[in-house]
Amino acid sequence: MTIFLDFDNTLFPTKFAYEYAITNLEFYFQKKYKTEFRELYEKNRAETKLQLKNHSSNRLRILYFKKMFDELNGQISVKESLNLEEKYFDLFLEGARKYFKINNKHYLDLFENLNAVGEKHKLAILTNENLRTQLLKLNILLPSYLKVKIQLFCSEEIGVEKPAKEFFEYCLIKTNSEPKDTFMIGDSLTDDIIGATKLGIYSIHVLSMFDEFNYLNQNQYNKNQYQEVKNINRALKLVR
Repeated sequence: MTIFLDFDNTLFPTKFAYEYAITNLEFYFQKKYKTEFRELYEKNRAETKLQLKNHSSNRLRILYFKKMFDELNGQISVKESLNLEEKYFDLFLEGARKYFKINNKHYLDLFENLNAVGEKHKLAILTNENLRTQLLKLNILLPSYLKVKIQLFCSEEIGVEKPAKEFFEYCLIKTNSEPKDTFMIGDSLTDDIIGATKLGIYSIHVLSMFDEFNYLNQNQYNKNQYQEVKNINRALKLVR
């Protein structure tokens, strides 16, 4: 059997780390450049995502920063753009490490479950992002004692993003898997669950990483094709 795992907010605390980074970057930016940050950032982020819709590059922060400085200075600002990107990643990874420390016990359980699942089944991470970003995140997430083999499939290398059927078809081919023998585990109902079930892959919808949130899913999608669980460790225990 093959287990497909989403990455962001299923295994890695992207929302937490992102908000930590942006909040601290806002303070840094306003102190250094004496101008408001959040509105300028969100404006250029939205424009980039619209212009590069369904393209992995629409998630690159350096594009937003380049456009921000274009707007502020009326010209290319090389050092400022690179400096802000480096600052963002430093803060993002710092935020992630803080989350790891707070949730150390949950992560110990997570790695134990991954080891147990990986002993019996093939494991693959399926993610919508650019490769460099995801490798940086994996580098601080995965411990040296994790002995199982895990493949990584990123939208940048595939050319399309989840929930496109071409994304899942590519991953099935590369893992030599059949939909009926595959599980998809993820936090996004649209990208992970609906995308996978359309190909006949039974899916497990994770409502939060480690029970941080308690809410009812109001979506009326056919639940016969997937199961909901409270957190990632419960999901992994179902497929052990």
